[in-house]
Amino acid sequence: SKFLLYNQYEQIQLKHRTRKPLNSVSFYEQQDSYITISLNDILCQECELDTIYFDFRTTELTGLILFANIQTNNPKMSYSLDNTIEKDGQYLVIKLVDGQLHLIVLVASLHEDEDEIYQIQTKTRFNDGHWHHISLHRGSDYHLELISDSR
Repeated sequence: SKFLLYNQYEQIQLKHRTRKPLNSVSFYEQQDSYITISLNDILCQECELDTIYFDFRTTELTGLILFANIQTNNPKMSYSLDNTIEKDGQYLVIKLVDGQLHLIVLVASLHEDEDEIYQIQTKTRFNDGHWHHISLHRGSDYHLELISDSR
């Protein structure tokens, strides 16, 4: 199935297919476990790299899968060293809510009522304990494609 979210400035697309990864990292019963990866040269408005992909599996209903700050050369953008959301920043979030995959793009503003939030969610549940492949492709500054279980 294919899911699209259109906005005056953004296009977010979601697709679905099955796949199994070659290797993995497991947390088992560890609460609040996470991996930190430096994506400074990957998630930025001016970068040439346009695709990030990874695999995950879980039986949890809710959880944060990816939280990333989108780097920019705009001097008005400010970023926090302690991983809190700074105003005038851009963020990408992939999470599970009730087993459904949610993609959120947040463009934070100095004034909270001016924040721009773009969100799409699947109807498919991903907390079935099977491996799921996620691919995030940036076609342009205003086109973002999320593909699930597809190679």
